[in-house]
Amino acid sequence: QAGETDDIIRNKVGMLLDNDITPILCCGENRYDREKGHEHDVITDQLDNLDNYLSHMVIAYEPVWAIGGNTAASLRQIQDMHAHIRKILSYNNVPILYGGSCNPINATEIFSDPNVDGGLIGRASLIPDQFIKLIDIAKLAKF
Repeated sequence: QAGETDDIIRNKVGMLLDNDITPILCCGENRYDREKGHEHDVITDQLDNLDNYLSHMVIAYEPVWAIGGNTAASLRQIQDMHAHIRKILSYNNVPILYGGSCNPINATEIFSDPNVDGGLIGRASLIPDQFIKLIDIAKLAKF
């Protein structure tokens, strides 16, 4: 949620884990940070905030500038950021999802990246035909 501090997020994650609920952390940069070339720093800061919890979570990369819009990150941007996140985690058992305007048109390409473990589907999940297509695409993916 917009405006949440690192402390609020850490507390929420801690409460979820204390109650045997696996948190999904959505991390992502805004358009300004992307254009200034600060996207890696933003994601690193977001993940460093939860270092002690990361091995018990699911991470979803959601570039803020792509949420709810018609513009997804390019495959190159997704590959780069997922590789960066994987490097930060340094352990491969943490699922990393992509969640910025994933749809039946781009899902096959996105899901082909070995660092993408699935999708966090938003708007496309509200349209039954699109969601069914995404499920079919996910069944064919390596995960």
